[in-house]
Amino acid sequence: MRLFIAVKIPFGPSLRELAEELKACPGRVKWVEEENFHVTLKFLGEVPEALVDTVDRGIKEAVEGVPSSVVVLRGVGAFPNLRRPRVIWVGMDSADVLRELQRRVESSLTKLGFEREKKPFHPHVTLGRVKRLEGGTNCFEEVSSRWEEEVLGKVTVDRVYLIESTLTPRGPLYTVIYTYPLEKRE
Repeated sequence: MRLFIAVKIPFGPSLRELAEELKACPGRVKWVEEENFHVTLKFLGEVPEALVDTVDRGIKEAVEGVPSSVVVLRGVGAFPNLRRPRVIWVGMDSADVLRELQRRVESSLTKLGFEREKKPFHPHVTLGRVKRLEGGTNCFEEVSSRWEEEVLGKVTVDRVYLIESTLTPRGPLYTVIYTYPLEKRE
């Protein structure tokens, strides 16, 4: 099973408007479907079915006592950068809860034998993967500068998901295996 741990991000009107503007840019881009928007806390890759219960225990331990919180979706960027975009993403403010969840998930699953992530955690929602840029100017840079300070939505982070990703010719198919509610804020 190809698994990852994530927080789902709902698709609001401002995010939809930004996505439509980006999709109008020339180039070959594989856009993420709205229902698949998420922040990856940890990608596990191929995991034998016999280890899913172990992963489940590790995630339960990691999220225990973490309160729900609101994060702000703001701005658009790209990896490695907007001049040579490969991944187009929406950034986040007030993302301390995501950093804490990622740190705790990483720690818990490393203790269980999973490899530690080498790259630093950068909370973001992937909008698309650029296959090839086209046209004389980089439209993604222009769109990014227009949306740089815009709040694209506020999202309550109140649960974490263990998700199976099945790769198909039409794109990944995501199936939620387990849901882990966070503590409600008083």
